[in-house]
Amino acid sequence: MKREHKFSAILTLTLCLLGFAALLRAQPNGEPQVDFQHPYYDFDFATFSVKGQESTRIEIYIQFSNVEFQFIRKNGGYKSNAEISIIVENKEKDFFREKYHKQQLIAHNYNETISAVVSRVIQFDFILPVDTYDFTARVIDTETKRVSIQKFKLTLPKYAADKLAISNIELCQRIDFANSNHDKELGFYKNGRWVVPKPSREYGVDENNMGLYFEVYGLQYGPENPDGSFLVQYTISDKQGDIKSEKTHRVNKPGKVAAISLNASIESLLTGKYNLTVTIFDEQLRKQSFQTTSFFRWSNKIDPNNEKIAYSIDALKFLADSKELDKLKKVSPDNISAALKDFWKSKDPTPYTETNEALIDFFNRFTIVNNTFGSKSTPGWKTDQGEIFMKYGVPGVVYKDKDALNMTKSEMWVYPNGEYFVFVDKYGFGDFRLLRNLSSR
Repeated sequence: MKREHKFSAILTLTLCLLGFAALLRAQPNGEPQVDFQHPYYDFDFATFSVKGQESTRIEIYIQFSNVEFQFIRKNGGYKSNAEISIIVENKEKDFFREKYHKQQLIAHNYNETISAVVSRVIQFDFILPVDTYDFTARVIDTETKRVSIQKFKLTLPKYAADKLAISNIELCQRIDFANSNHDKELGFYKNGRWVVPKPSREYGVDENNMGLYFEVYGLQYGPENPDGSFLVQYTISDKQGDIKSEKTHRVNKPGKVAAISLNASIESLLTGKYNLTVTIFDEQLRKQSFQTTSFFRWSNKIDPNNEKIAYSIDALKFLADSKELDKLKKVSPDNISAALKDFWKSKDPTPYTETNEALIDFFNRFTIVNNTFGSKSTPGWKTDQGEIFMKYGVPGVVYKDKDALNMTKSEMWVYPNGEYFVFVDKYGFGDFRLLRNLSSR
């Protein structure tokens, strides 16, 4: 089936930003190697203790949407197939495990075949001895034979029964308490809950709560402890370390091990990357433990800092054409504010509503480049990489050249239109400068 994509400019930009936000996500332990291949998929994991064993359980989550696969019209509907596999090897290469899953994708109409919203989550569970492992995740579109691979190295933590500790934090899209055997058959079931992970770590404008699941080990518990409770605190902070949300819960101890699920409010957060820290306090032990992870929040609220940028002529070079810029530059200082408001009004694709989607997308684009490429001295949109991203959007493929210390020395961004951009970090401080751009045309 030949696809005829007819997305609006705003929807296309939004999907591009969602894909590029993968660069901003930090894995719990370890950094995956990603080359923006297709079919693109989101990937995450969490580790937990195994009762009565010296091993550790790792859950690997993979999520992909329909738009990444080729569908074929069949029997009045549309079908495609995905093959997903996870390979685990230790550093000595004398230990090997592989798990495989085949998933049939069904769409009821054409719009569902090109939907980035319709998605599926697959979970793989491994119980492994504590060691350092190389993990390889592979997703194949069986219709086009396209393959996408992500790799990461991880040293599994050892959770001691007598030491206070917290597992990795699993970010979730849904947590329900299961009440029947049928619930268990649906998958994602553990400790009396149906826990559906969110591998993208991205929460949209309509998602005002973020599900959290984690486990606590080594609590002091027994008849000699009259106060059978402990404290759980979560803190959400921005890139600068400023706390945006904080809440503390007192939880009864069910034993030496506790499974915790919470909903954290993110309604007030603006678009951007945030850090989440969960801390547990066992007052009887007089000890605490914590874990930190990150997530990305999309919002239709306006960041005052971005609003100032959006109303500066210098920043409009990424959106306005030369005639529009020349016209704005000739406006007197007394009238420039009204002229800029008229400019943004002309870009509004839905002028009959209160929301200017073009302005919001412009804000979000600035947030992406400032979070990804910015520094204390230079905002992201003024860097070489930030300017290219603002002009051309998400690259089709990113190739990274690394040194012996696994530090990126250079990057080449390849775009579907044949453009190539090469950036070099000459001094090793993360300051990537545009070396040259090439064209295959």
